[in-house]
Amino acid sequence: SDVCSSDLNMVRADGKMIVAIGGNATPGTLTAAGLAGDGTVKWTRQLDNVTITAQSAEIAPGKPWVALSVQGGIVYVLNTETGSVLSRIDGQSFQPSVAWMKEPGKDTPLLVVSARNRLNAYRVTGK
Repeated sequence: SDVCSSDLNMVRADGKMIVAIGGNATPGTLTAAGLAGDGTVKWTRQLDNVTITAQSAEIAPGKPWVALSVQGGIVYVLNTETGSVLSRIDGQSFQPSVAWMKEPGKDTPLLVVSARNRLNAYRVTGK
């Protein structure tokens, strides 16, 4: 399925949903798309005012979320069922990297962001 009109540079899957991320023909935009296993596009989300390079993406364990970091220091958390933006975190260094950490006794994983010379942790509520 043609979800990005230019450079597809990252894909993640969790057994239920495929999330593809890529640059768009429009300068300064990045497109994320959620696809079913058969390739049917369920949603697309254009992220404006970013470079066209995704740095990292990880699907949260046990939650319908994907964390996406982009060159320039922005981290997004998207709902993988709807494509809605749950959170946007700015100022995370030029090339941030994301991961999720499942904590014992907690239902919600912790979002961990590597931001050059520091690690930042965030609790995402999904609201």
